[in-house]
Amino acid sequence: MTGTPTVTDWGTTEEERDFPVKVVIKDETGTPIAEKEITIKVQRDTDGDQDPDVTDPDDDNDGYTDDQEKTANTDPKDPNSKPTAAVGDIDNKTVIEKQPIEAIDVPVTNVPSKGSVEVTGLPDGLTYDPATGKITGTPTVTDWGTTEEERDFPVKVVIKDETGTPIAEKEITIKVQRDTDGDQDPDV
Repeated sequence: MTGTPTVTDWGTTEEERDFPVKVVIKDETGTPIAEKEITIKVQRDTDGDQDPDVTDPDDDNDGYTDDQEKTANTDPKDPNSKPTAAVGDIDNKTVIEKQPIEAIDVPVTNVPSKGSVEVTGLPDGLTYDPATGKITGTPTVTDWGTTEEERDFPVKVVIKDETGTPIAEKEITIKVQRDTDGDQDPDV
C-alpha cells in the first residue's frame, strides 16, 4: 500500500481518524483465500510541518501554543485566530536614587511562544527580568544638573511576535528623585 492520505472533512477539534481497511488475498482465479481487516490511523497536520497535531504544541503555527489559544478561546487550528497580546496595568513609580526599589510587576498576557517582552528606557541600575516579569535594582543617575532634584524616565514595555514586530505596548514613567547626601530622604 502506498500513497499520501488526504482528509478534507476534519472535525473542529479532530486530530486523528481511523480508517478500517479489508485486505483480501486472492488466488490466481480471483477467489479469496484469506482476508484480514486492519486499521490505518491518519493524523492531522494542520500547519503541514510534519509534526502531527496530536504532538504539535502549535497546530496552526501562528506563534501561540494550543494551550494559550484554548485559554484565550481562539481556534488552535486557524492561523488567523490568535489571542490578543496585552500589557496589563502598570502604575508610574517614584523611586529614590541609590536605594533598592520595590520590584515593579510587568504583567503581560498572550505573549507568542516564540515572541518576547522588551522593557526600554529604564534608569541606570534597573533591569527587567523576563523570567520573573519584574523590574528590579537600584537606580543611579550620574549626570544631575546643578539644581535638578528629580528626573522622569519614560519606560516602554513592548510585546513582540516571533518576527520582532511589536504587537502590544504600554509606556510608564519612572521618576528618580535625587538624594545627594544618601540619607534615604530625597532632596525634593
